[in-house]
Amino acid sequence: MMKRPVVLLVDDDLDMLECLEVALGPRYDLLLAADGARALELAAASRVDVIVLDLMMPVVDGFAVLKHLEKTGSKVPVIIASAMQGLERIGRALPVVDRITKPYSLVALEQRIERALESSPTEAEVDAPVSATRVSDPPMGTEPVDALEPELPRVRPEEATSDIAAAGPASLDGQPAMLNLV
Repeated sequence: MMKRPVVLLVDDDLDMLECLEVALGPRYDLLLAADGARALELAAASRVDVIVLDLMMPVVDGFAVLKHLEKTGSKVPVIIASAMQGLERIGRALPVVDRITKPYSLVALEQRIERALESSPTEAEVDAPVSATRVSDPPMGTEPVDALEPELPRVRPEEATSDIAAAGPASLDGQPAMLNLV
């Protein structure tokens, strides 16, 4: 039997973590952290295939997590998920393989997770010594990530309830559900 991929979700917004747990839990084994300190504990103690990381958090922020991962030679792909402007400039010299701006669609996040899993090192590669040469921003394809996403309607904040997330990837009208939590 194949192991399910392990995704570490790091966000100080507990509602966001709960929605992501409901939506992604059937597909991935999830580890949840509400701050960077807990994320680093979980990453050190568990096998993690992909990290989805918010930047602005209390205790230890996402920037400190990224620096720690780089310092320790981590090869786990990181997807930055943040409402912060200028994400394309963040993480160029750190272990970041992709970025997504909040609010985002669940479909867009799943696409990024799947691409990150494809680029994720095998367990043998993770255990290998770290090379002195590293690529700061591995190529993710020639098309912009947003070009791969289907056109989806945005959910207004007053419509973004836990009922939408509980409906899973598709809402009652058959359209993909939107996570519109910032």
